[in-house]
Amino acid sequence: MNTEIILGVVMFTVIVLALVAVILAARSRLVSTGDVTIEINDDPEHTLKTEAGGKLLGTLANSGIFLSSACGGGGTCAQCKCKVL
Repeated sequence: MNTEIILGVVMFTVIVLALVAVILAARSRLVSTGDVTIEINDDPEHTLKTEAGGKLLGTLANSGIFLSSACGGGGTCAQCKCKVL
């Protein structure tokens, strides 16, 4: 009886660790990292550098470029529009 419980716990732990390894491997290949350069209105003088993975609205606001957003950037009102090329 005790060996069945121990074997069950060990197998559960091995399965969880295998799933964690798969998720970490997929994340390292699929999620971009490093710095991103944002050029505003095709003007090389107006470029921003930021880390990948951040929100565009927040990055622009931190640089003094404000887009109107009634929902505060929650993505529910469709008021903050910009073109990403």
